[in-house]
Formats: sequence, structure tokens, C-alpha cells
Amino acid sequence: PVSNDTMLGLVYWNFHEHYRERTFALMPIFGHNWSLYERRWRTWVTPTFDFGVHPDGYHARIHPIFYLGRGKRDNHLVLAPIFWRFVDEEDRNTVVFPLIWNFRDLEHNSLDRAFVPLWWQFDDYRRHDYKRVAFPLVWDFNDEKNEERSTVVVPVLWRDRDPVST
Repeated sequence: PVSNDTMLGLVYWNFHEHYRERTFALMPIFGHNWSLYERRWRTWVTPTFDFGVHPDGYHARIHPIFYLGRGKRDNHLVLAPIFWRFVDEEDRNTVVFPLIWNFRDLEHNSLDRAFVPLWWQFDDYRRHDYKRVAFPLVWDFNDEKNEERSTVVVPVLWRDRDPVST
């Protein structure tokens, strides 16, 4: 009384849980699953396409180059192998390969950023520790908590400072 399932070999699937959900598939090529009581469905065409909607968001995937998704607490976009963007409550990460790398850790209050090969930045705001490089001419490492700083400007300056000397 609660379900009606039909399967012919491993090819034809028709699963029906009354008032709950339904799955139909011609394996291994096509499948579709949908809910009978909430806004939720998923369709896949093997091996490349996978699309779906659920109460908290959606996803769209074209393997192996495109991935898009949004949930209640996170979202992502990938255009492989060139662009990656992942966002959630704790992180904001973006890569434009191979030139731009940007990792923002909101939980630990830090930022790692690179514009390869010219700019490198590693900032830990919680610890007041900052490392920056404008390659190859400027290197600046600043640890404010321990009152230490090293700065190099090639070829004209080299400066080290700590609590007892400069």
C-alpha cells in the first residue's frame, strides 16, 4: 500500500513511494527523481548532465567542466580548469587559474591572495600578522603582535625591527 516498484533487469526502473517520491530510469543513460510533496527533483543523463532543485537551492553540473550550485548556506561556480568560486559562511574562495588565487577565511579572519607572479599577500588579522611580497622587488613581513617587521626593497633597503633593535 505504500510503494509500487518495477524493475526489468538493470535497465528499466520505476520506483514509486506513494505520496512521497518517484524515480524513473533507463539505466545507465537517464534517470529522473522527484518528490510528490515538496519542490525537489533531480535529472541526470549519464555521464555528463546532472540538474536538480531542492528546498534550499539547486545544482547544475556538466561533467567535467561546469558546476553550479546554491544552498541555504553555500554556493559554488566552477568552469574547470580556469575558474573556481566557493562561498559559504566560513570562506570566500576564488581561483582564476593560473594567475589569481584569493582565499578569505572568515572563521579565522585571514586572507591569502596571489596575483601570480607579482603579488603575494598572507594576512592573519586575528594575530596581526601580515606578509606581502611585490615580487621581486618588495618584501614586507609585519608581525604587529610581537612588534617585529622585516622589509626589503631590492636593491636599496633592508630593514629589520624587533622590540629591542632596528
